[in-house]
Amino acid sequence: MADRWRSRSPTSAGLHPERGAASVVETLVRGIVQIAGAWLRRVAPAVALGLAVAARAADPSVTLDIQPRAMKVGEVAVATITVSNLSDAPPPQMPDLDGFQVQSAGQESRLNIVNGAVDRSVVHRFALTAVKAGDHVVGPFRFEAGGKAFDLAAVKVQVVPADAGAPGAGTVDDLSKLAFARVRVDKPEAYVHERFTITVLVYSRGIELDRQVELMNMPQSGIKLGPFAEVNAGHETIDGQVYQVRAFRAEGRALTAGEIVLAPTLRAGVVVRRQGRSRGPFGDSFFEDFFAGSPFGRGERRPVDLASEPVKLSILPLPVEGRPDSFSGAVGACEWDVAVRPTEISAGEPVTVTMTVRGEANLEAVNAPRLDLGAAFRVYDPRLVSRGDNPREKIFEQVVIPRDATATEIPPLSFSYFDTAARAYRTLTRGPFPLVVHASTNGAASLRLAMATPSGPQILEGAPDIVYLKPATAVPAITASRLRALRRFDAFRWPGAMIHALPGVAALAALLLARRREALEHDVARARREQAPRAARPAVARARAAVTKGDAPAFHEAMWEALTTYFGNRLNLAPGEVARDRVVAAFAAAGVERETLDGIARLFDACDEARYAGSDARAGGMRDRVEVLLRILSRCERAKL
Repeated sequence: MADRWRSRSPTSAGLHPERGAASVVETLVRGIVQIAGAWLRRVAPAVALGLAVAARAADPSVTLDIQPRAMKVGEVAVATITVSNLSDAPPPQMPDLDGFQVQSAGQESRLNIVNGAVDRSVVHRFALTAVKAGDHVVGPFRFEAGGKAFDLAAVKVQVVPADAGAPGAGTVDDLSKLAFARVRVDKPEAYVHERFTITVLVYSRGIELDRQVELMNMPQSGIKLGPFAEVNAGHETIDGQVYQVRAFRAEGRALTAGEIVLAPTLRAGVVVRRQGRSRGPFGDSFFEDFFAGSPFGRGERRPVDLASEPVKLSILPLPVEGRPDSFSGAVGACEWDVAVRPTEISAGEPVTVTMTVRGEANLEAVNAPRLDLGAAFRVYDPRLVSRGDNPREKIFEQVVIPRDATATEIPPLSFSYFDTAARAYRTLTRGPFPLVVHASTNGAASLRLAMATPSGPQILEGAPDIVYLKPATAVPAITASRLRALRRFDAFRWPGAMIHALPGVAALAALLLARRREALEHDVARARREQAPRAARPAVARARAAVTKGDAPAFHEAMWEALTTYFGNRLNLAPGEVARDRVVAAFAAAGVERETLDGIARLFDACDEARYAGSDARAGGMRDRVEVLLRILSRCERAKL
C-alpha cells in the first residue's frame, strides 16, 4: 500500500520541492487549457452552423451570358443561365435560335458566402453551334420561378463566315454548305412487306467529321428496319464543289399500307484542332483537352445536327382479288424446290419432304405450305432446318408416313407468292412424287392371347397395327398347404413391430435427407437437373392461361420460357446457351428416340417462328401444342444424361 501511495507523490510525478507553488499553478493552467480545447472542438461545428444559418441570404436573381460573342461559322459558343437563391427552380430551357444549333451542356451548383451573405446558384450551360453568318441577337427571355418573373437581357453575338480551307474557295457563311445529309430510297413505292433499301448519305467539305454518326427522327411505327451498315465512301461534285461522301445502307419493309415520310436527322461530330494553350469557353485546361480529344493534338468534338430533305414512300396494300389459298405471305421474287426421299419404303416408315424457298422476298415471314395428303398418310408438323446462314433462303422439312401400300404418290405441292414486278400472284407447283410402298413385314403377323381356359390360346388374324404383347402367365392355384401357411400369419402382431421400427426408419430418412441436401449444395448441376420440372411449371401455367384468352403472342412467349427454363436447368446451361441443336444433341447422346428429338426441334422452331415472324395460331392448336410439350418433357425426364 505504501508503494502505491508513493507513486502518486509530488516528487515521483515530476514536481521538485524547490519549484514550489509555481509548478502547481503551471500544472493547473495546462489542465484548464486541455479542457477548454476539448470543449471548443465539440462546440465549434455547432457554432459554425449557427453562424451559417444566421448569415443573410442574398437576393434571388437570374442572369444570361454568352461567351465568346464573336465567332466563325462552325464554332461553338457557351450560353450560361445562372439561377441564384431560388429553391426548387425548374431548369431553364433554351428555345430554338435562328443561326444556331442548341444543345444542353450540363449544369453545376455553387455556394459562396461573402460578407455574411449566402449565395447559392445553379449554372445551366448550353452549347450554341453557329450555322449562319451574321449579327444575331439571343433573347430577351423571361424566366419564372418561386412566384417571380425574371427578365433576361438580350445578348448580341457576331458570326463571321468560315474559311472553306481551299484556295479560291472563298468563304462559307452557312454550315449547311459545309456538311449536310441526304436520304435515298431505291423505289418510290412498295407493297406491304416488300423489301426496299434506304441509303443515308453524309456530305462534308472543308471540315473534319469523326467516325461516329447517330441517326435520329426515324419513324417508330409502320416500318421495320434492319441494321445500318456503312458502305464504301467516295467523293461527289455538287455545284462545282467536291464533297467527301459517307454512305450508310439498310433494308426495310413496311408493315402497313399508307405513306411513310423519311426525314431523319444525323448527329455528327465536327473535330476542331486547337494549336495554342488559350482557354476556351469552358475554361479549357490540359485535363479538358485530354478528355475532350487528344492531349497531343488537342482535338475537340463538337456535335452538330445535319438535317435532310424529306423523302416520301408510298406503301400499297396487297390485292385481295386473285389471292390463292396457298399464299403464305411471301412478297417479292421467289423460287421453290421440293425433294422427297426415300421414295421406296415399307408401310409405316417415314418419308422426308424437303421444301426450299429462296429469292428476294420477305422470307422471315414465310411459313411452310400446308400439306393435305389425305387419309393414306400420317402427316407431322413441318420444322425449319436452315435459317440465318443465308438470309435469301429458307428450308423446311416435313415428315410423312404412308399407312399402307395404297399410298403410291405424294400429290403435287404448291407455293404462292406475290410478284411485285408483275403486280400479280404467282403459284409454283412441284410434283407429283411417286412412291413405292411395300407391305409392312409386321402386317400379316398373328397375335396370340394366352387364355386361362381349357380351349387353349386364341388367335386373332390380321391385326397389322397391334403391338406384340407378352403372353399372360396363368395365376397359380392356392393349394391347401399355402392356405394353412396364410392362416398362420397373425396380422395383429405386425402393427406393433412397425411402431417399434418407426424411430429407426425416421432417423435413417433424416440422415439420407441431410446427405442429399449436402450433395445438392456441392453439385449445382444435379440441383438444377432435379428442379427442372418444378421451374418450368409456372411458364406452362401461363401458356394454358394464354390458350384460354386466345392470346397467341403470350402463349408462344410462355412456351419459349418453359422450353428454355426446363432444358437450361436439365442440361445446366445459362439462359443464352439454350439452343435447339444443342438440346437435341444432348438428348440424342443419351439414347432418346428420334420421335422425341424431332418433337423437341419442332417446338423450338414453332416458338421461334411465332416470336419473330408472328403467328395466327388458334386455341385448338395451341392447346394441342401444350399437351405435346408436356409429353415431350415427360419423356426427357426419363432420359439419363
